[in-house]
Amino acid sequence: MNKFILSTALTGVMAAMASVPALAGDMEHRIVEKVIAAYGGNKFENMKSVTITSDLRYGWLGQGQSDDLVELEPMKKIYEIDLVNQKGSEEAWGAGGGYAEEVIFDGDKQITVNFLDKTFTVDEEADFYGHFGGEIRVVDTLLAYELMKQRDKATLKGEKMYKGADHYILEFDMPGTSIEPQLWINKDTGLISKMMRDIPDTYLLTYIFGDHQTSKGITYSDDFELWVGDQIVEYAKGHTLVPNRVRASAFAVEKGIEAA
Repeated sequence: MNKFILSTALTGVMAAMASVPALAGDMEHRIVEKVIAAYGGNKFENMKSVTITSDLRYGWLGQGQSDDLVELEPMKKIYEIDLVNQKGSEEAWGAGGGYAEEVIFDGDKQITVNFLDKTFTVDEEADFYGHFGGEIRVVDTLLAYELMKQRDKATLKGEKMYKGADHYILEFDMPGTSIEPQLWINKDTGLISKMMRDIPDTYLLTYIFGDHQTSKGITYSDDFELWVGDQIVEYAKGHTLVPNRVRASAFAVEKGIEAA
């Protein structure tokens, strides 16, 4: 065979191989199995839906009285998520009635409801992860669920000590974002202690989970903090989680709400 043709063919094969995502190996699979066991084993694997209520303190950079001050105000959020059919409802209620909104993804489109003026808008182009990907990332149980679904695309990035315990650092390909989450997984318990997402040239997001509880056999973190760089922008005073329960009406607009 002509040497040029052979060289070109080999280059093409190598390029094609480089473009194929690396598949998880035996070690990654063992870590994911430990995570599944930690979050409820068979009950976790067979979880179909979830309702979560969060008592939050919430803010963001630049929204305080100065650029350096993050003012954290009370907010209650109620999530109802159909994990099988990728439908979701998130209600957010601000302190003093100054904010009241619901975001719904009904399987086809995203609907945003403003309870204050009793109107809604529709985004036909949105997908499930466009909004609910961000909400999934603040709940360790849902992160573990996404990891379980994407287990073949998990990559072990190393091991580090965190809060006096050894942790695996596992990265996986989560839908809806180009920034792959890095999960810090306790080697002994299999629970997620922390997640990090490094936004290039912007900031480092750190999600911290703790005080794990169990509800109907499903494990979840009662404590949560979200840091942007060295600023805390959100934390939870408490969660409740109920697996396999969502309202039949959760993914539809309530009566009396009109199109904006």
